[in-house]
Amino acid sequence: MDIPSKSDLRKHLLEARRKMSAEEKASGSHLIVKSIASNPLFRAAGAVWLYAADAFEPDLRPLMNCPESRGKKFFFPRYRAEDDRYEMVRINDFDREMRRGRYGIFEPLPELPAADGAGEVSGTGKDNGKVPVFRLIPAVGCDPDGNRLGRGKGYYDRLLENCSGGVSIGVLYECQLAEAIPHEAHDRKLDGVVTEVRGLIFLKEKKVK
Repeated sequence: MDIPSKSDLRKHLLEARRKMSAEEKASGSHLIVKSIASNPLFRAAGAVWLYAADAFEPDLRPLMNCPESRGKKFFFPRYRAEDDRYEMVRINDFDREMRRGRYGIFEPLPELPAADGAGEVSGTGKDNGKVPVFRLIPAVGCDPDGNRLGRGKGYYDRLLENCSGGVSIGVLYECQLAEAIPHEAHDRKLDGVVTEVRGLIFLKEKKVK
């Protein structure tokens, strides 16, 4: 089977997403949020990576206020210009602690402290160890082997390279699933994907550590 180049596949999948109506995107986002919130591994997680959606991506912001999220710590990416990377920052109040940043997408205020390492966070329990992290990663495309297609800058691959434990889930609409995505050694695989049609599915058995 001939696999399209990343560039060609990215154009095709982005065009498929652009063709979705506002109603389809709103309904799809609602179903995706519902599927995530009902997942046992999400409920068990102490910390959650989110992202501020652009006009085309599934909007996960309602997760912050659902009953299943009570007590969780939420982290959003913030661009760091000095080394052209993103870092994760804990957010308690989206309206007060976010502003438009790179590419016009909301990100944490510059004065807020970045999380240690790659967004791993220390627990407050008896062992003061790391709390389980549930990472929700925006994707242009995903395939059945967990390969993710992003915007082409490698920002999330670098964010994920030092992560250990927890799970990483690609978030996208059904029309963005691909049979196969070209991948290289530095590309980080996902543990699962969530769409409005399939719900949240794991590509292999996974436990939050």
